[in-house]
Amino acid sequence: MPRLQLSDASEIEFPMTKVAEFHSAWDAAEKDGDVERVLDTLADELAPSSPSTSPSSRPPLIAELRQTLRHLRPVSKEVFAERIKQCLDCEHSRQLAVGDDNRRRIVQCGQCGCVMNIKARMLSGACPLGKFK
Repeated sequence: MPRLQLSDASEIEFPMTKVAEFHSAWDAAEKDGDVERVLDTLADELAPSSPSTSPSSRPPLIAELRQTLRHLRPVSKEVFAERIKQCLDCEHSRQLAVGDDNRRRIVQCGQCGCVMNIKARMLSGACPLGKFK
């Protein structure tokens, strides 16, 4: 499961399903001009809320998460299409059938093990072989 590394070296889990939801929400929010709301909502969901987390530590944590999430925002559909084409043409990629009916396909990198359908969609996503940055 992917993790977001914070400035204090702590990590927060960021499930791949959340990444996909975030990208969909970001796309919709860009059209509506409401990106800040998407950042606020997800940062609040990801920030740990436990008895050991002091209330005063949450605002700085949420601010840092918002900044980190900006680097995970999605690239344009055109950039994504070019990146995923490079992945599909790569000798190290594997296509896997997933889902209850095995009809959905994902592309997995044989070098880093990442699901490229997600990584190629992120602004900060980069190919381990340098094919895209």
